[in-house]
Amino acid sequence: MELSVDGAGLISGLRLSEPPAPRPAPASWKELERRLRAAAPQAGFVAAEVKGRTCRTVRGVAANVRRPLASMVKLYVLGTVAEQIRKGAYGWDTELTITPDVKSLPTGRLQDRPDGSRVTVLEAAELMISISDNTATDLLIRKAGREAVERTVRSWTKGNDRRNTPLLTTRELFVLKGARYPELAGRYLSKNTRDKRAYLAGTVAGVPLSDIRPWPEPREIDTIEWFASPADVCRAYAELARLDDGRVGEVMSANDAGLGLPRDRWRQVWFKGGSEPGVYDLSFRARTTGGRTYVVTLMGVGPESPFDEGKMGQEFLALARGGFALAAS
Repeated sequence: MELSVDGAGLISGLRLSEPPAPRPAPASWKELERRLRAAAPQAGFVAAEVKGRTCRTVRGVAANVRRPLASMVKLYVLGTVAEQIRKGAYGWDTELTITPDVKSLPTGRLQDRPDGSRVTVLEAAELMISISDNTATDLLIRKAGREAVERTVRSWTKGNDRRNTPLLTTRELFVLKGARYPELAGRYLSKNTRDKRAYLAGTVAGVPLSDIRPWPEPREIDTIEWFASPADVCRAYAELARLDDGRVGEVMSANDAGLGLPRDRWRQVWFKGGSEPGVYDLSFRARTTGGRTYVVTLMGVGPESPFDEGKMGQEFLALARGGFALAAS
């Protein structure tokens, strides 16, 4: 069942369908690459072994091409928060207050809590990663500071993609794409970075969630999004592990998206994915029982039409399973 709601929380769409059948994992790199290209008009992939902060690519397809991250940007939000905690700026038990101006749209739960409710940094991080809670994400961006997250993105992607600055909150993305489109989006894109920041604070922040309408087709996916390459995402996993914080491990391993790697060979699976119309991404980090670490990232872009996320999800999961098996063989 797929259920969508509008900015006021009212049901705007409902679809019932048979669950997609699981797909077999590819038996060779050639098969994996053929199926990846068939799944998405624009596709990126990397399977890499991670040693310390280094990702050694085993196999890649457009591995250094930056594409929309969707909710995989939350890896960088988590990294910024964990680094600030490591430096003593605050703790995992620090409380955050949910206010109307920070509430975003689903996915998530925190948007449904009463105004003034409090949540710890740890609970917000857990929800941000495990169910991709958007309000939790915006709470953490506010706590860490937008520009601090921007610095993390620049550092971990080893470059400066100007589309990532200002780094949008999820609420801002929803407003720009879903409220009075294309008016607000067009004005935002016409500005320089400094003026974009002012526009977000002075205009976008004042748009109520009730003004946002869902968009069924791809919209501004190469301009209003967050951007990194499959190789960049691998480095983000390496940097998160480098922090050596048990809480980060707990947060990242809460949900494996149904990857289902054999438990006699693999352990400690981390996962984050992301999607919007025309964008579908999955990324995983897993360690073998022998102590070797691998990351597999898949990114799909369909600029002309949305993906069938049920079928796409099963195919990308199968490709990810194959990627881990082939990389570690």
